[in-house]
Parts: sequence; C-alpha cells; structure tokens
Amino acid sequence: MESCDILVVGEGIAGCTAALAANAQGASLLVIEKAPQNVPHANTAFSGGSFRRISQAYPAEKFYQDMIGLSGGKADPDLTKIMVEESRNARDWLTTLGVPWTSKSRDPGAADQVEGQGKSLAEILRRAVAARNIKILHETEAYSLILASEEIRGAWIKTTGGNSERVKSFVDRSRRQSSQFDL
Repeated sequence: MESCDILVVGEGIAGCTAALAANAQGASLLVIEKAPQNVPHANTAFSGGSFRRISQAYPAEKFYQDMIGLSGGKADPDLTKIMVEESRNARDWLTTLGVPWTSKSRDPGAADQVEGQGKSLAEILRRAVAARNIKILHETEAYSLILASEEIRGAWIKTTGGNSERVKSFVDRSRRQSSQFDL
C-alpha cells in the first residue's frame, strides 16, 4: 500500500503545480498519470499555452465575470476570486520555474503566451516535478475514492498490468478548506 499526504491525479498543469506547491510545504506526494511517460499527455501539452492574468487592460472584475460567464454561472465564486486575484503571482511563479513567455497572444492585454506553447509548458513543469524527486506513477489511474465520514481518505489505483493498490491519505484540492497544506 502506498501512503502519502497528498495524491495528485493527473500530470497536467493543475497536477504539476499542486504537486510543486505541496512539495514546497513538505508534504509527501504521489502523482499518478494514466498516460505513458514519454508521450505528450494532458490538455496542457495540447493547449495553446495562453495564460490569463489581471493587468491594467484586464482588471480583476472583468476577468472574474469572464470566468463566471464561461462556466455558465457554475464556477465556485470563492475559488474563482482566488484564481483571479492570484493570477499575476501564478504567472510570476511559473517564470521562476523557467517558463519563457513571448509577446504573441490572441489578447496581449489579458494573457501571456508560453514560448513553445502548451507542449513547452508541460515539459518545463514535468522537469520541475522530477527535479524535486516527486514520485510519479505513469500508466496508472485512480478508479475509486475511499471515503470516511464524507471525507476523501484515499483512492484505489490500477496500473497497466491490472494490479490494484490502495493509496492512503488524499487531500481533495477542490475543497481547499479541508487541506492542511496551503495549495
């Protein structure tokens, strides 16, 4: 049985950034990804690599309303507010990881474009995760969550060979208030 403070499901931008943030705070981690290691995977690799952030030309209220509207009003207002308010800091943090930016963007006042687009962003994030010796299991998927008193306590994972394994302790990143780590 694997044991970790945080199980991260997926090795895209969300998974890699969650793993890096939790690692920086001393959490033990396991990242699982259903795709093979040496093929581009996750939406990050296939995206255009644009990164929205607030600016003088794109104020926080406009960004917030765009995100709420894009979701059809279903986005969590508190999480959306955090995402908007921290968007410049997130971009700056990505820069410290070595993400290069170009001036090319569909909307330069509201977004920055990663040089090399999403594939480059995915590679840089994966290198940053590897440099911190965060364990990643490729060709592995989570197929069932383990609940206790309506809280996620772990997950059942399955490897390519069909082996099932229980992973103990899981922090649901979508419920930020339940996390003991500042993600």
